[in-house]
Amino acid sequence: MYSIDECFLDFTGMPQNLADYSLEICSVVKQWTGIPISIGIAPTKTLSKLANRLAKLGHSRMGPVLDWRTIADTDAVLQTIALDDIWGISRRWKDKLIQIGIPHALALKQSDPKQLRQHFGVVMERIVRELNGISCIALEEMPAPKKQILTSRSFGERLTDYEDLRAAVTHFACRSAEKCRQQQLTTQILTVFIHTSPFDTTNPQYSNSATIEFDRPTSDTSQLIAAAQQGLKRIFRRGFSYQRAGILLPDLWSANVSQWSLFDNGESNQRSDQLMTALDDINRKHGKRSIRYASEIISKRWQMRQQFKSPSYTTNIKELLTIQI
Repeated sequence: MYSIDECFLDFTGMPQNLADYSLEICSVVKQWTGIPISIGIAPTKTLSKLANRLAKLGHSRMGPVLDWRTIADTDAVLQTIALDDIWGISRRWKDKLIQIGIPHALALKQSDPKQLRQHFGVVMERIVRELNGISCIALEEMPAPKKQILTSRSFGERLTDYEDLRAAVTHFACRSAEKCRQQQLTTQILTVFIHTSPFDTTNPQYSNSATIEFDRPTSDTSQLIAAAQQGLKRIFRRGFSYQRAGILLPDLWSANVSQWSLFDNGESNQRSDQLMTALDDINRKHGKRSIRYASEIISKRWQMRQQFKSPSYTTNIKELLTIQI
């Protein structure tokens, strides 16, 4: 998986016609989910992204599928593609490339990758080589472990009361702990932050953060809640209208590799792990957030307004669209 709505497939060793097989994939996904998709086939990730984009724009004779290898003159196509339509090229890089005489994808393909590496780094070198059909970006069968976890949200209304903020921060700590356990990670540092709206010119501005360090890496929800509330007490100031808060876990460890303190006998850690496993099992069996901490639900004023939220037609069976015939 590359993103929530995109993924890469490795067709290496598949004997059948890849375009026909891709059309079959599109048909099955559309039939099962009702969601139309497009597929780009190419020898590299970068070119497959371009092929996918062209298919979406309707430049393929096969509808939602475009095989880059069947294009008679790929250079002519690349000459029409803007730099910022290439995977990995930012607007800043685009402006810099244009300044040095590289205005489009074809010019980038024909550039010296080693020379560009001196100015932009190894990522740019890989992009150039991928445009030339040389695969440099490996397919990740398992996503790389996260380096940090951020859980944050803007409030449905401005908050001035400490208890409202405490409920929000507690919820973010709970979600952060769940994310850790889902990815078999632990954290040794927690940062809690709050701030007013930078666009509110009628009220005073304030922002602050506090960082708490644990004795040993943990994913125990109760420990993260305690740390988050401890940090919030330090930084909360009355007289401000808070617009956002959040929890950052910047120091993540694998749950299988934890450093214990010299005086840690392991029993409390084992009890903590068992409790969190039971908590996750119950929520998994009886529904998300079936069991919650009391301090998380003392206030709901912080929650986002969702009166215009669209039903989850494709992901929640209770919200399936019904049609009267």
